[in-house]
Amino acid sequence: MTILFCLVAAVTLGNEFRLGGDYITQGYYSYEDTLSDTLEGVQDIETGARATWDLDLTLGSPDVEAQARNSASFSSRSLRDGLGFDFSCRVAPWLKLGVSNDAEVRWYHEWFPQWADTFYSHNYLDNISRLKVDLRPVNWLTVNLSDGFELLNYFEPDSFSYNYMVNRFEAQSYIDIGIAASANAGYSWSKRRSRSEFGQGYDYDDHALRTGADYLFDFGLKLNADNSFARRVYPSQERSFLEEEVSATVGWDWDKYGVELDGDSRWTWHDSVGDIYEDFLEYSLDLAGELRPLPAMTIRLGPGHESGRELAGDGSEDYNELSLVAAFDWFNFDRFWLSIEDRVGRRDYLNPDVIAYQSNYLFNELSLFGAWTIHSGGSSELALEGMANILPQWHAEKTDDFSVGIYTLELKYGF
Repeated sequence: MTILFCLVAAVTLGNEFRLGGDYITQGYYSYEDTLSDTLEGVQDIETGARATWDLDLTLGSPDVEAQARNSASFSSRSLRDGLGFDFSCRVAPWLKLGVSNDAEVRWYHEWFPQWADTFYSHNYLDNISRLKVDLRPVNWLTVNLSDGFELLNYFEPDSFSYNYMVNRFEAQSYIDIGIAASANAGYSWSKRRSRSEFGQGYDYDDHALRTGADYLFDFGLKLNADNSFARRVYPSQERSFLEEEVSATVGWDWDKYGVELDGDSRWTWHDSVGDIYEDFLEYSLDLAGELRPLPAMTIRLGPGHESGRELAGDGSEDYNELSLVAAFDWFNFDRFWLSIEDRVGRRDYLNPDVIAYQSNYLFNELSLFGAWTIHSGGSSELALEGMANILPQWHAEKTDDFSVGIYTLELKYGF
């Protein structure tokens, strides 16, 4: 009886209801189907509304943890239900074992055709099962192992939406060098196989190695470096590639000020170069200054540079890009959270004479996220969240102009 009472006392139940809506707009130019091939501006608008109920059941104890969760959603586009389960058990001070499963079924209806375009939507069932092993042989070393199997099944598969299965294995190690320093290294392997002839050209075997290190000095200087190397093999040599990505960050923090320099580079080499798949190098450098006039307020401003170069070919994809980023964040976790970022810039292609499908352009990438806790008392909370992404482009060739706007608003009540 005592054991049963302890188990019941350790069980917690969580509910959250959400009501939300999406508004998506795209603007571009297209040719009318006439003898004169005249141009017309096109504005695609898509709206959607949804209601979601999330239910979580958690059992916690020092050595055993279990969680079951269900998320049921009805929207103007689809019916969706996601069911997940996690279980972990510490069998020794240095060994923890776990198993999890996540399944989702989605069915697209046509009840509100005036609200949403479901022409390209396909009903499906997706299931991911994982086994996990966490090791801590010594205090300064942690090793995480996991193996997952995903099965995606479309009810009516075709050449674009095809059934497949993926096996993913990951091994990650973390080393605590000291209070201010750490390092990590990992390996992952993935094998994807389609279950129909439609997707056999996209089957692959993937191997990846990742390493990284962080160091924070007492006087505010912080260093970070990461390197990843991946090899993916498809049936087609043109799709198969090697990829190397290197990133580094140097930052300095004072009381109310900070500065950070981020660099990132990526090389991609294909087994066989063609018109679609080309060897390519991309690199970027971003500098940002940070001002924190209040504990809850952060202001960031800084320039950025990005370049891309073909490693072989006619140079039609070579480009330079300059940008300026301004951002404002207000984090009052008890009541309000606002984040605004605006990135403006220009991309120039270096060989416009050999490129026919895109032109130099100006861009403005504006993103906004806000969360407001309307009411919070006891274990219940009512909150309103909103997000907006506005991405216009103005090209040298006006017919290439393009704009996207994505707006989301959601009301959440949890208890």
